[in-house]
Amino acid sequence: MRKLLITASLALLLSACGSDDNTVDPVVVDPVVVDPVDPVDPVDPVDPVIASVTLDQANSVNLGVSSVDAGSYTISFTLTDDDKLAITDASSFEVMYLVMPKVNTASFSMPYHTSTKFSCDVDESDCTGTLVEVDTGSYTFTPSDKPVFDKDTQTLKVSLTVFGALAQTKPEIIVPEMG
Repeated sequence: MRKLLITASLALLLSACGSDDNTVDPVVVDPVVVDPVDPVDPVDPVDPVIASVTLDQANSVNLGVSSVDAGSYTISFTLTDDDKLAITDASSFEVMYLVMPKVNTASFSMPYHTSTKFSCDVDESDCTGTLVEVDTGSYTFTPSDKPVFDKDTQTLKVSLTVFGALAQTKPEIIVPEMG
């Protein structure tokens, strides 16, 4: 029986290999047609919305003086709250220009000086100087009269206070950059 099984297996194996034809019909593949892609139009960046709060809504007021113009004495500054939100709608203020000698010859901690004060609040109808919000939270103050100042012998210092319903800037005297 074993011989019969081996013989049948060989006969089956040999009958399957009897073909000498090794040609294969070529497979024709149609080329893939791709539609041209439209170029992507560039998107103009959008300025982020600047979060802000009005001066009367602010629980804190921080002042950042950028510069003082040497010709007009215009002060450029920003107002923000403790959360770094821009403060808008400022209208109540007090600005003092302090002119002090460069060399202190007095024995007092505050030497002889002159000051020019400008102010405006909700009760005043006649404000002195002009406060303009040039951008969200950015302001300029231009005095109505220029302080008398000699940059060779004197130092100009500025005190700027802005008042809101809930808070005001901290009182401080600033030696500004004269630009």
